[in-house]
Amino acid sequence: YKDELRTTLRDHARLCVDALKGAEGISTVEPMGAMYLMVKIDFSAFSAASGIADDKAFASKLVQARNVIVLPGSIFECPGFIRIVFTKPADQLKEALDRIVDFCRECREAK
Repeated sequence: YKDELRTTLRDHARLCVDALKGAEGISTVEPMGAMYLMVKIDFSAFSAASGIADDKAFASKLVQARNVIVLPGSIFECPGFIRIVFTKPADQLKEALDRIVDFCRECREAK
């Protein structure tokens, strides 16, 4: 059981990093032993019209716009980041990641 779980989590971590690579306004590195990913938000990459000024606004607007829940890093004493838990099945995770990438692109282009 543990080996299968470890493999699944490693695969999901890689899926997250690969899916978010190149997304506008965010950056991350592959986690080393966690079931979540901390994603750095570059607020300067987003249009002022997007209303995203901090990690709480990012998380709130993401759930409203794309129905994807992430946790603002500030609740973990890590402002400027969001936390993505990757324990969901791979197909659901991929859909959520695609929505995050689309959301970032829209926020960059917001007018």
